[in-house]
Amino acid sequence: MLRWIASLAVLILAGCGGGGGTGDESPSSGGTTLTSDFTPPTGKVAGPADHGPWSNRLMVATSPDGLNFTRTYEVISDQADVPDLVIDSQGWLRLYYLGWTVGTENNKVVVAISTDGGGTWAYKRVNLSGFTGMSSPVDPDVQLLSSGTFRMFVTSDPNDGAGPRTYLAEGTDGINFSKVGVAFSVPGKAVLDPTTLQTGAGWHLFAGGSVSAPGANWHATSADGKNFAYVGEQSFTYVGTPCAVSNGLAVPGGYRFYGFTQAASSIVSFFSADGETWTSEPGTRLTLDTASGLEAHGVKDAAVIRLANGTYLMVYVTEIP
Repeated sequence: MLRWIASLAVLILAGCGGGGGTGDESPSSGGTTLTSDFTPPTGKVAGPADHGPWSNRLMVATSPDGLNFTRTYEVISDQADVPDLVIDSQGWLRLYYLGWTVGTENNKVVVAISTDGGGTWAYKRVNLSGFTGMSSPVDPDVQLLSSGTFRMFVTSDPNDGAGPRTYLAEGTDGINFSKVGVAFSVPGKAVLDPTTLQTGAGWHLFAGGSVSAPGANWHATSADGKNFAYVGEQSFTYVGTPCAVSNGLAVPGGYRFYGFTQAASSIVSFFSADGETWTSEPGTRLTLDTASGLEAHGVKDAAVIRLANGTYLMVYVTEIP
């Protein structure tokens, strides 16, 4: 629930300000050098609620099988939230997330790009056009289509009194996106923090918001991944505890969704052979590590990608101590 409260809080603020500094990270691969648009902040700042991107950080863990993860203790960025990972046609990692302090701006979707498998990162602003007069788009979920199109789902509020909903934006370079339209909404209800999964039978979208069942997720499906039809409220539970889901991907034998308990104390996972029926997988993928001095109050919002060598890279959210 804290995750969705934070989403509502950031929707209140429209982005402001101009440019930012230049970062020190400059990954290079095959003669290509990427220069950062801004330097990611360190430490936390006060925000409009007790918990949110202003007090969160992104960290890294890896796994040989997608189930047993080991921390690298790398901090990718402070004042960051709701990460999502894709691998582009060049094999570069693209980590989309919400940055709270982005140079002199606030509350912006950005992307960190790594050309060396996560060894170094360049930090770039994401340009989202078509949202003038609306709340700043937040909660990025990105899918890379076989055509080379980057499809981004975001949360925004058009300020028409009906509440926030999921919008679709597309682009071809992974940096510049244009709004296509509403992908999913529930009349009179808040829809927050979308996550999508493409299966052989079509697309699934899960989101948080003003659901009626405690801990449930909005569930919608689509044949084309553009227009989603409401299915109902779906609950994911781990040993009886409601979970929010944050990232889904194809794995050998089916599909896996990573989620976290509502208290954000553990990252867990769910498996499906067909993308329809989901079963909680035994054990936890990651739990809070208080010994390192880098984490506080739990771990959540895992973005996971399967690399070309078969290993899994996770970027997760924790709170800055």
